[in-house]
Amino acid sequence: NAGIIGAATTTIMSNTITGTTVAGIGVTGLSDNASMTVTDNTITGGQNGIGHNAGIIGAATTTIMSNTITGTTVAGIGVAGLSDNASMTVTDNTITGGQNGIGHNGGIVGTATTTITGNTITGQTGIAFNGVVSTTNANGVAINSNTGITGTTADAVAFNAAVTGAGVTLNDNTNVVGATNGVRFVSLDGATVETVGSTITGAMNGFMATASTTAGAESILTFANSAITGRAGAGLSVTTTAGGSGVTTDLGTDLTLTGNPALALSGPNQSLVGNTLSNTVFNSVNGGNFIELANGALFEPGRPTIIDGTTALFDGVQVPAGSEPFLVQSVESRIIDFDDADTLGQIFFDSLTFADVGDLPGLVSEFAFRTEGFTRVGNPQTPGDWILRPDVSFDIVFGDLLADRYGLGGCSPVLDADGAVTGFACIAPAGGSDISPFVVDFMADLSGRDR
Repeated sequence: NAGIIGAATTTIMSNTITGTTVAGIGVTGLSDNASMTVTDNTITGGQNGIGHNAGIIGAATTTIMSNTITGTTVAGIGVAGLSDNASMTVTDNTITGGQNGIGHNGGIVGTATTTITGNTITGQTGIAFNGVVSTTNANGVAINSNTGITGTTADAVAFNAAVTGAGVTLNDNTNVVGATNGVRFVSLDGATVETVGSTITGAMNGFMATASTTAGAESILTFANSAITGRAGAGLSVTTTAGGSGVTTDLGTDLTLTGNPALALSGPNQSLVGNTLSNTVFNSVNGGNFIELANGALFEPGRPTIIDGTTALFDGVQVPAGSEPFLVQSVESRIIDFDDADTLGQIFFDSLTFADVGDLPGLVSEFAFRTEGFTRVGNPQTPGDWILRPDVSFDIVFGDLLADRYGLGGCSPVLDADGAVTGFACIAPAGGSDISPFVVDFMADLSGRDR
């Protein structure tokens, strides 16, 4: 009850330990340069399997390794908090908690670190961080290479308080499964979160991140080589608010997002690294949307950010250059972006070049004998002075390359020789079923207009 202080060391090894009413192992706290090692035990507590009740401070260290730990009503491992340069390492354990598998209740501050690796963890919430995580250590929270993290009634991994300026890694974890969300952050401010090589599933959302509602530093979310699934909600959901902190999301490579929608971005002050969807695989659930932008997402500053979707896959299908209209529209109809609300970013599939536009007569000739009927296309948006878009319904020829090239949601970006977007091109037949693109006028107008 008096804690472990100074340079004292405690080792608890190869025991069977049962605390019938409170904890199997209860520690008031560790401070200064003290250390505690708990290894190769079977530990059961009425409340906590292992309970650090006064926190780990100073340069104190706790190592919990290769144990079977059960906290019957509260947590398998419960920690009041870490501060200063303290550290806790939890590795290769089987941990079960009545409420939390591992519960951090007092925050992680200073340059303190928590490393959770190689474990199988089960609780109503698998791992819960209930205090502010503001450690300035780039590796402040490392949740890596665990073989199972299960939230039986709530989230698998939950950061229930602010994560401010801290580094969090969620790498190489398998079977991260939550009864609500797989992973959830309620308030990010200047945090860096990396998820690489992990499999994450939530009955609602797979990965849910919300930025701080007060102005602060931008947070960075990085994903790669992972499969993230939301069974009833979004695979990946990122939310910001006006006046709050921003978020940059890096979709990396070899990421699979499954949900309804697979990707949901809501709110201003958001960006995607490289303005690209990369080679992300977007899988819809029950025919739902692949991507939903909302509340000004990717509309910075005052115009849509152009997002390259040419290398992404949608239900396993890529939309390459020159795709038939039915393919383009089948994907576009399940993406909510600028075509649906003129305060959102624009996702496109086929970049135009000036050479494409210049060869308009050739395109018309090539497909003059391929017409297969007509389809009615509506563009109710009111165009701004920088974008050319028809504001009434019009006819385009189904199966015509002109529709393929210019008909992605009504408009496609025109790129200069350096790949920069200089404007947008659309099909705007003058009347009836005649193909009368305005491209000549568009090109003449482009040079004299500020875009």
